Amino acid sequence: MRAPALGRLHLAAASAICMLVAAGAGVLATGTAVAQGGGDDPLRAALAESKSSGKGLTFHIRGSTVPGAVTAVGDKFVTVKNQAGIAVIRIDSIDAVAGAITLK
Repeated sequence: MRAPALGRLHLAAASAICMLVAAGAGVLATGTAVAQGGGDDPLRAALAESKSSGKGLTFHIRGSTVPGAVTAVGDKFVTVKNQAGIAVIRIDSIDAVAGAITLK
């Protein structure tokens, strides 16, 4: 009798955790959409500066990093070239960029 009760407790805890994670993801997604919606967007400015200067950036994407220089910027995607080849990155999945560029 004890195992089914314990199973229900784990299921309830897992459901609660999933709801918290989903709520947090909704807050993050909303914050990202607002931050990237402005006309003076620092992310887009950094991408444009990397493209014009040829200087590389480090892209932080969902816990991973991708280094490279920007070769093209679209509405939803950015193309990056590095020693390994090219990468096409969805702009809304970028958490942060870092690099030796000066924003004007």
